[in-house]
Amino acid sequence: MAKHIECRFCDMGFPANFEDDTVCGGCGAEWEAAKILVEDEGDI
Repeated sequence: MAKHIECRFCDMGFPANFEDDTVCGGCGAEWEAAKILVEDEGDI
């Protein structure tokens, strides 16, 4: 099963760079602390 990285706080899957800090593009949490690897949801 495929996996992807997303934010543990808001389930968004992309970082954004602001003033040399990488944060979650959805909620602004520090990306290195917030990112988690999750399995893709498949059709059953």
